[in-house]
Amino acid sequence: MIEKIATWGAIGFALVAAVLWLFASRVNIRAAPVNPPGDPNHPNDMIWVDDTKGLQIVTQTGAEIVDVLETARTQSRWNSYAAAAAALSATLQALALLAAK
Repeated sequence: MIEKIATWGAIGFALVAAVLWLFASRVNIRAAPVNPPGDPNHPNDMIWVDDTKGLQIVTQTGAEIVDVLETARTQSRWNSYAAAAAALSATLQALALLAAK
């Protein structure tokens, strides 16, 4: 009985981890339109230091303006949730293997 519960729990947490990693890879944090001095060789990449927010890095693809640093922070947070779910999945799988003996 414990083996079956642990196995299904491992499957469930593995699926949760997959969904969280998929979400983390797709998330983009939009930035407000900006007009800092730009690099003529890279007109869509803007980097500057703001007096209140500190370092700001944004990139623009078409009409979408993405805050690169905030996107990286958000992706990192979601990746950590996915790693926790994967760790739980591995732990439950180990428990299922031990219960099978």
